[in-house]
Amino acid sequence: MLQNMLNHGFSKTSEYHIYRAMLTRCYNFSHPSSKNHGRRGILVCDKWKSSFERFLEDMGPRPSKNHCLERIDNNGNYEPRNCRWATYRDQLNNKRSNVKLRARGKVLTVSQWGYKLGIGRGIIFKRLDRGWSPEEAIFTPSKRPERKYKGL
Repeated sequence: MLQNMLNHGFSKTSEYHIYRAMLTRCYNFSHPSSKNHGRRGILVCDKWKSSFERFLEDMGPRPSKNHCLERIDNNGNYEPRNCRWATYRDQLNNKRSNVKLRARGKVLTVSQWGYKLGIGRGIIFKRLDRGWSPEEAIFTPSKRPERKYKGL
């Protein structure tokens, strides 16, 4: 069935464009994104590098237009056990530059803690800069309520 789909224009889908972009980031060193991928030693497994069909068999169809290809371990290669379809919000929380905090047995990014508890990430960062422990910075109630934007 997969071969049928490829023969009838499946290569024009978003999955194929995502696949090609993955290869470009890893193997075209003149591409701007290669500094975070190929020039850092991030590769595509041989199985996927040689076959879009195998990539699609392992990953399955993209769940929605809000999903993108994500490496679970940002220092790992593109391979079945290290890739998943993730929402853009999920992917933003999996960046190397994120600050992660452990509190009450959980490890989340500052943004995830803020979103979960309804406080701004800026407040958490200010508290950490002042020397507060992660627990204090995250769980101390804010003295003033968060500003809510009602639109433009």
